[in-house]
This record gives sequence, C-alpha cells and structure tokens, in this order.
Amino acid sequence: MDLGNESLLDIDFASFGIPDKSQKCLPILVILNTVRRVFPQKYENVDFGHSLTALDYLRDLEFTRRDKLRHAAECLNISLRSWKSVLADNPDALRWIELVQKYELIIEEGYANIFIDIRIWVSQE
Repeated sequence: MDLGNESLLDIDFASFGIPDKSQKCLPILVILNTVRRVFPQKYENVDFGHSLTALDYLRDLEFTRRDKLRHAAECLNISLRSWKSVLADNPDALRWIELVQKYELIIEEGYANIFIDIRIWVSQE
C-alpha cells in the first residue's frame, strides 16, 4: 500500500447505505467526500499524493453514468444507427441528446487534460 493511503481508507462505508447491486463503483457519497478531501478550496491544502485516486473515482462514476444511459437506450430500442429516427417525433429529446453528446466531448477533453497535468505534477514531487 502506498504511504498515506490509510487516510482514504478512513471512511465509514457503512454510513452510506447498501449500494445498488448493479453499481460497479463506490457509492457517490464516498466519491464526493474523497474528492472534497483531496481537492479542498485552498490550493495549499490539496493532497496531490491522492489526486490521481480521486480522479479515478470520478472516472469510474462517469463510466457508471454512461452504462446506465446505455442501458436506458437499449430498453427504448435506441441504437447508434437509430437514435435520430427514434427521437425524430420528439424534437426536445433529440436536442437534449445532441447537447449531451457535445458536453461529453468537453468533459472527456477536460478530464484528459487534468489527468495529464496532475500526473506530471505528481511525478515531479
């Protein structure tokens, strides 16, 4: 175990309740508490030693969100080829899907930039 990881393990998981059995990542409250602990508002208090772990937790949360969206689309018989025709009768839903797709690209680019910058910062210490 890396030095200092005991602070990440110092979490009362039982207080967060039983997660959904289909959930593949940590409960959202654990993720949020970890991210808040690692990235406090004051820059000088940031725990760069655990920053990559916190980002991994956020990435896992994003993967879970994508899995749930994919499952919902499958239940509605929406596929990569059919989504525009399936949603053609609902212009608001179609606009929302197109907006979500744009945001996902921005989020992925931002995550990649943050991950690379923190990786460089951590390796220099």
